[in-house]
Parts: sequence; C-alpha cells; structure tokens
Amino acid sequence: MVNNTVYVGNDDGSVYALDAINGDEKWSFEAAQSTSVRSSPTVIDNTVYIGSGSTFYALNATDGSEQWSEDIAIESSPAVANGAIYLGSTEI
Repeated sequence: MVNNTVYVGNDDGSVYALDAINGDEKWSFEAAQSTSVRSSPTVIDNTVYIGSGSTFYALNATDGSEQWSEDIAIESSPAVANGAIYLGSTEI
C-alpha cells in the first residue's frame, strides 16, 4: 500500500489501483497480452512495476498510464534497489 492505494494484479490480465479506505477502484490497466498478472507490484517514486506473461510494465501510480514496457520472460516479482530494477527471467 502506498498513499492509501493498494495495487493488485488479476487473472483477467489487468492491474488495479484500489482505495485502501473504501475499496473503490481508482484506475485499471489492461495488459496487452491479457494474460494473468501474477507478479506482486512494486511501487517506487510514483511508478508501479509489474509483470504480465512475457511483458514487464512501468505504470504511472496516479492514473495507471503506461510509462514504458519491455518484452522479457518474467519469472518473479520485481524488486527495486539503489536505482536498479531486478527480476528473475529465463532470458540472459
């Protein structure tokens, strides 16, 4: 939870931002492949990092707009440390 917002992925291929107080949906983002979004989101500096299928996304935490994406075989949830993003992948 960041700034009273909970970010979650769903099996319907979407990412949702929900108000932590009343549960209302603030925004949703549909992944291009519409595959399950099973990685846990990581939120740093108003950016939500999350993986879906073979795409890694950076979303604006305020409105859910896509900042950028990268095609990569994702095997873990993202972690951010010291200005770098880390995630497990089957790609080298």
